[in-house]
Amino acid sequence: MEPETEYLPFSFPFLLTIPLYRTTQQPQFVPETVLKRRNRDVKTAEQRALNRKHKVSTSRNKQDEPIKRVEKYVKEYKQGQKSFVDIKRRVISFSLSPFY
Repeated sequence: MEPETEYLPFSFPFLLTIPLYRTTQQPQFVPETVLKRRNRDVKTAEQRALNRKHKVSTSRNKQDEPIKRVEKYVKEYKQGQKSFVDIKRRVISFSLSPFY
């Protein structure tokens, strides 16, 4: 049911500052349980939005972890290979025998 409205005749500039209509009915009584439910729903929606935001940020961090681990492994592997080659070269250069 829509409330009965009485339209007010104003020129255009006034339309921006005042409401276009006013209700002629008295405001209806809203039960306390309905108000409590509305407040609860608002708080729940805010909490869900925060949880969703936190979940998205943590999932992005989790997506980056495997890539970082792989990069760390590659770095360690290349460093190990380089040190192995360096040790091999030192052994060859300092060895007394002509054979490896």
